Amino acid sequence: MADFTKLSRALKLKCVAVVGDSRRTNLEWIRGQLDFIGRLYSVQVNPETVEDIKALGVENYSSLLNLPEPIATHPVIAWSPTVS
Repeated sequence: MADFTKLSRALKLKCVAVVGDSRRTNLEWIRGQLDFIGRLYSVQVNPETVEDIKALGVENYSSLLNLPEPIATHPVIAWSPTVS
């Protein structure tokens, strides 16, 4: 019989961190996770973007290391090839 423990843990996430979402994308990655049942965190260092993130009711941290709990093994990373 297959062991579905690890698969179940991967599919039943308790918290998610979106790293590097941007005003340029209208915080598309975070907005896409707002219905997530669990805790949603953002990791962003741009102060202007942080204010927009907070306005959505999402806690923001300056580093993954600062999150109050471990995140899923597959963080959502908002990346754009135009970001320098």
